[in-house]
Amino acid sequence: MGRAIDFIAREKADIVCLQEVPGPMLERLSSLPGYSLVQGRDSIHRNGFQMLPNYLVILVSQRFSITKTACMPFKKRRRDTFFAWMFGIEQTFLGWFLGWEEDLDYQYIDIQKKGCAAEDTATRLRIFNMHLSNAVGPKTRQKQFAEVLLRIERGGAMLLCGDLNVLRLKKWWGYLYRVALSDSWEELWEEENERFGELFQRQKLRSACNEAVTHTPTECHLDYVLTSENIKVIDEVVFLECFGSDHNPVFVKMEI
Repeated sequence: MGRAIDFIAREKADIVCLQEVPGPMLERLSSLPGYSLVQGRDSIHRNGFQMLPNYLVILVSQRFSITKTACMPFKKRRRDTFFAWMFGIEQTFLGWFLGWEEDLDYQYIDIQKKGCAAEDTATRLRIFNMHLSNAVGPKTRQKQFAEVLLRIERGGAMLLCGDLNVLRLKKWWGYLYRVALSDSWEELWEEENERFGELFQRQKLRSACNEAVTHTPTECHLDYVLTSENIKVIDEVVFLECFGSDHNPVFVKMEI
């Protein structure tokens, strides 16, 4: 936890989007100098006999004004899986066994440089932060992302960040993992990364560091920074060090 906070303080990024932030880390982030913090609900997980919350967090440099904040609950969907039918549970067996309650909320905020008029939409940036479900199949994640897209503003500058949990089946054991997660037999064979790539193209969203591995255990690009077409990306990199996480941070330098 301390390494991650030191990394954020050292890099001094204007915008930081985080997922799965535990309570103690949230408290420390809230006192980080030079930043304003907006939080939302991410998930609840089992720790022994306790159920503990994790949070979504957006940190914004205090050089910017936050003009709007929203935390929206994802729709709850029945998990139409064999395990849900057999055991009467509303999720996959893996999620139930591990004690996960996922996909609680997604969040978005509007920011502007200080001194700009609030009604000047050309200077506004909308930032989304999300963590799509792990213990579901591809179709459910696509529906969740579609919910987020309902909040975009056509023509406005947008930044969409988060762990989308989009799987690339590079290893044979990936199919076994899908058996535990998928909503249907057909989804077991779906090329989820290609489906999301087509979705990004239709929405004219650019994926930074696309195809680069951000989660070594699965060898997948799970963590996304998506930019609208009116944002110029100057530099992008995936850090090799994880700084206490099991995901690699993604850094994007951009011009609006």
